[in-house]
Order: sequence, then structure tokens, then C-alpha cells
Amino acid sequence: MRRNRSLPPNKQRQTTVSIPTPMMRILRTLNYPHALSRQYLATPGAAHAWPSILGALNWLRELVLEVDEKLEQIHPFDDEQTRSEEPIGRAFHEMHIAAYQHYRSSGSELPPHILQEFGDQVNCILNCPSSEEWRQTEERLKQLELQLTSYADGDNQLAEFKAQLTELDSAVHARTQEIKHVEAQLQSLRTELDEAKKTEADQIRTNKDLKKRLNAIKERLREQAKAGVGAQIQEYQMLKERYESRIKAKGELQEEVEQMELALSRREGRIAPALDDYNRLVGTIRAADYEEIAKGCDLKIQTYRMGFDITKELPSLIDEVTVFREHARNCVTQVEQQCTVLTRRITETCELIQNLETVEQLMRITSAKAAFLDGIEKKAVAFIPIFRNFVASLELQRRAAEDRANMFRDCIRTFTERMEKKIDKVLNDAEIENN
Repeated sequence: MRRNRSLPPNKQRQTTVSIPTPMMRILRTLNYPHALSRQYLATPGAAHAWPSILGALNWLRELVLEVDEKLEQIHPFDDEQTRSEEPIGRAFHEMHIAAYQHYRSSGSELPPHILQEFGDQVNCILNCPSSEEWRQTEERLKQLELQLTSYADGDNQLAEFKAQLTELDSAVHARTQEIKHVEAQLQSLRTELDEAKKTEADQIRTNKDLKKRLNAIKERLREQAKAGVGAQIQEYQMLKERYESRIKAKGELQEEVEQMELALSRREGRIAPALDDYNRLVGTIRAADYEEIAKGCDLKIQTYRMGFDITKELPSLIDEVTVFREHARNCVTQVEQQCTVLTRRITETCELIQNLETVEQLMRITSAKAAFLDGIEKKAVAFIPIFRNFVASLELQRRAAEDRANMFRDCIRTFTERMEKKIDKVLNDAEIENN
């Protein structure tokens, strides 16, 4: 039961405020459906006013009972609670006490801010939004209406977002293809690098073998030097000098032979007229010995002058030529023998030098190949970080494009959800208005 405070019998009622005014304000605030005249409230005992006042009081009683039922449903009680401990009852009781005290002290109603505080307290008890929350909700509603107005061209923005999303997907696909192409190039470079490493390993093994052969040749040279190669070199130098002197002597002999041939030609010029007859005579010789002599003397080549006396000049000419030829043959034979020995020794020495030069050339080629492979490896090592940076930049661009596409998708999804909520709200408001 509600606790009612009774007034003492000697309490004098203040007549500064008439009862009909607050009564009509209360009924109007509670949305009383019927009209009630101020005159009826001023004369409640009159027969024509009593039914209207009684109907209003009955309606107010039913409203209070309905509110009590709702409060009992909202705030269930346990065994230890009583109705005096009901939160909403306590709030109304405190409001009544405050209104009564304010009315006693000032003779006026409660100020609006105190009523607002009690209203917020009741809303908090009933889990209803406060006036501040209502104000924030109204401001939020205005903002949403402004956003809805700004999103009037949402279809165009959605089409633009979809076009941008398509472009971003194309860019991501192109970047993916570039990455695949670069990965293929990187794979080919890795294959070439592996082949170059294999070639380098082969060259290293070849260099080791050549170094072993070179060390063996150097060891042989040291052994030969110990065994008397220096003496052979000195002998080679001596033979070379002798060979050069023989070549010089041979040149002098050739000059002498040329001079003698010139003198012979001059003499043959003197005996040329008779050579024709002698040639015819030699042509008639049939014996083998005479043919060889005739061919060896070669007397059938020059016949330039008439008046040649074969009985005086030809025998001495034949004797001189024969002696000269025999002497020249002996000298040439000796020179050829010495030249053969020198040539054989020079050939052996040249072969040895050529072997050494071949080994040195192979070492130079191997060093050049190793330097070339080192250059290739350095270029590959320098290229790999650049390529990795390029791949990393492509990956960052791809991730940025994906993040941007996700952002556009989120914006589209959020915009769609907001539009759906707005549409649902408008439809619900329309249904409520129709009802």
C-alpha cells in the first residue's frame, strides 16, 4: 500500500492557487480524452458537475491501476520486499514530498529543472531514455537525415566504386602477371647461375690439374738444369752461332757462284756460235756415260755468238765447271748436315718452349675465365637484391591495391547497410502512420 501523508486538522489551506487550474493541467498532461469545464471543478458538489468530475476521477483511478500493473510486471518483488520499497513508488513519493514542501514554502509548483530531474530518475528506473539521450537521438536523427540527403546519388557512387574496384582488380591481375614473369626470369637466371657455378668448378679442377702439370714441368726443368741443361743451352748458342756463320758463308758462296755463273755466261757468249754445232754433236751421242756428262754440263742452253772454237775453249770450260761443282757439292753437303743437327736441336728446344707457353696460355685463359665467372657472379649478386626490391615493391603495391579494394568493399557494404536501415525505418514509420 502506498503511504499517504495526511494534513493536520488545524492546517489552513492557502488560497493563492485555485484547485481547478492544476487539476485541468494534470488531466491535460495525462491526455484525458474528454472535455472538462473549469466551472465543474469549481463547483464539484453541483448535480450537473458531479458526473463529469466522477468520470474523470474514475478514468484517473483506472490509469493508476494500469500503471501499477505495468510496474508490477517490470519490477517483480521477492519475499523480503514490500511495496513501500518499490523504486518507482519511492521516486513518486519523493517527488510528491518535494512538491508539497516547495508548495508550502513558496506557494508555487516545482520548477522545470526539478521536474526534469525527477523525470530522468523515473526514466532510469523504467529503463527508458532520458531527455539528454532523447536530445542526442534527435541530433543523430538529423545527422542521419543529412547523410541520407547527401547519399541521394548513392547509385552513382556505387557505380563509381564498382568501376574503381574493377580497375583495381585489373591492376592486381597485371601485377600478378608481372610477378610471375619476373619469377620465371629469376628461375632462368638461377639456372644460368648454377651452370656458371658448375663451369667454374670444372675450371677450378682444370686449373688444379694444369698447376700440377706446371709444377711437374718445373720440377723436370729443375732436374734437367741440375743434369746439365745449362751446358746444352751454351752448346745450342754455340751451334746457333756456327749455323749463322755457315748461313753467312753460304750466302757468300752463292754470291761467288752467281759471279762465276755470270763469268760463265760471258764466256758462253763468246763460244755461243759454236755451241749450236756442239749441241747437235751432243745430240748424236748415244752412249750412257756421254749422255750423263752432257746433261751434267748442261751445254745445250746458251748459243749467243758466232765464231766459237770448241777445240780451244770447251775442254777448259768443262774442267773448271766440273771442279767447281764438286767443290760446291761437298760444301753444301757439310752445311746441310750441320743444319740438320741444329734444326733437330732447335726443334726440340722450341717444342719445350712451346709446351711452357701452352701451359702459361692455359693458365691465362683459366684466370680470364675465372675473372669472367667472378664478374658474372658479382653481377648476379648485385642484380638479386635489385630484383628482390623490385618484387617487394610489386608485393607492396599489390597489398596496397588489395587494402584499397577491401576499403571500397567495406564502404559499399556499410553504405548498403545504412541505406537498408533507412529504408526499413521509413517503411516502419509509414506503417505506424497508416495504423
